[in-house]
Amino acid sequence: MVIEDSGAEAVILDYFTTDDPPDLLAGGGRMTPEVVRALASGEYAPADGDLGAQPIAAIETVDGLVLVTRVYGVQVAATAGDPVHLC
Repeated sequence: MVIEDSGAEAVILDYFTTDDPPDLLAGGGRMTPEVVRALASGEYAPADGDLGAQPIAAIETVDGLVLVTRVYGVQVAATAGDPVHLC
């Protein structure tokens, strides 16, 4: 089930029964099947970034564009000082 900010609900039947489920697109955003699985199972990183564990390091310097992949599959630009967690 997908619930929008407005409270509208949509049920996507048999999403997980296909071998290669599609990305979900709505409102200019996209969720990959990996993100959908993580959200459906309750295994996702909190929005505030608090993973409940101490970082193993921090990024010291960044030269150019450096992308990191979060636990839930989303890539973001890294900046100096960002914590590094072991997953």
